[in-house]
Amino acid sequence: MTSKVRGLFLAGQINGTTGYEEAAGQGLLAGINASLYIDVGENRIADVAASSDSGEGDVDAGALVSRARSRDSLLVLPRSSSYLGVLIDDLCTKDLREPYRMLTSRSEYRMSLRQDNADARLSAVGHAVGLLSDRRYEAFEKKRANVAAERKR
Repeated sequence: MTSKVRGLFLAGQINGTTGYEEAAGQGLLAGINASLYIDVGENRIADVAASSDSGEGDVDAGALVSRARSRDSLLVLPRSSSYLGVLIDDLCTKDLREPYRMLTSRSEYRMSLRQDNADARLSAVGHAVGLLSDRRYEAFEKKRANVAAERKR
């Protein structure tokens, strides 16, 4: 959201990025936050159990979406959760002198930000903001339980 106009969410080149992946990621997060901004009164955001299994690489989705319940605090992905979190953090906190491209080398968490664990890192957040259906989230929870059972075996 812009600092001068409340409720105005921007994405892409206007934010200083180049590349369609960067613009798409920003557009996704801007759309999520715009939806949260207008839906706060409808209490659309589902509570994610705070006691959710906080295994390695998990994002505390409950904390993220509970902050997003107020218009003053929207969904912000931490750098440790995704490359999109790194991109947004860099755009907001760094003094950029040239168009920004998201490179894996920009993330201090690049060893844990892998495609094979994206569901473990982001499914709870996606479900909490309404992007992941109950059916898909249940399938993810079943997979998580199966993995946990195999680790104990």
